[in-house]
Amino acid sequence: MRAWLVVAAGALLLLTAVAVEAPAVLVDRQLDALTGGRLRIADAAGTLWNGSGALVLLPNGARIPVLWHLDALPLLRSRLSGTLGHDPTQSAESPSTFDVGADDFAVRGLAVALPAEALLRASDAPAIVTGAGGMVELRSNAFAMHRGVFEGNFVVRWQDASLPGPRPEVRLALGDVRLDGAGSGGEIKGLLSNAGGDIEISGTLTLVGTGAARLEARLKPRAGVDAERSKAIQAALSMIGAADDSGGFRVAWQASGR
Repeated sequence: MRAWLVVAAGALLLLTAVAVEAPAVLVDRQLDALTGGRLRIADAAGTLWNGSGALVLLPNGARIPVLWHLDALPLLRSRLSGTLGHDPTQSAESPSTFDVGADDFAVRGLAVALPAEALLRASDAPAIVTGAGGMVELRSNAFAMHRGVFEGNFVVRWQDASLPGPRPEVRLALGDVRLDGAGSGGEIKGLLSNAGGDIEISGTLTLVGTGAARLEARLKPRAGVDAERSKAIQAALSMIGAADDSGGFRVAWQASGR
């Protein structure tokens, strides 16, 4: 009997040691499976619990240096909790915290920025917009979803935004585009606007938990743009929207989700 206890204790110690020293590359494998290969971790170092690497968004290949820490005790309740930060040599931001379960999540202090082109390519956006320029930054002090109800706010800023025009020499400058989003029951509702650029933008974006989305926007050449460029912009906008009586174009897009 004592011999079996010794064997069992030795096996338990071995399993504990393996768990503690589980390699960071396991995070990459899990992320690959969860996102269908759209997100990966490159150059993973450390352990599953305390690691570092580069978050890679495919197929563009954009990278963000990341550091992570996972708490062990929440795993006993089938939850994933911890912190996520950037390379301290490149950012003074405090790490964000996360707590994720099967049907709910909560994040605090979230701050991430990626090239617009990388995000659009990863989301299977129409080819006409995948040549986008500029950086997209997402920030949220607190955002969560509990029992299908969203809570909190976030801001998305697309800085120095631009899109391909009808001709290679004509590129649509959108200025700084901003989306102010907030949880509203089972939906996320966002107000779309911009400052600067050749086009005035206003509209709304609605997202639901199933992944469905609905965008309604009005785009119009900004006053003061020279006549020839304004005409080229109108030609480009006519390809994606319907003209209204004010010289603008109404754009409506929706995705059904799962």
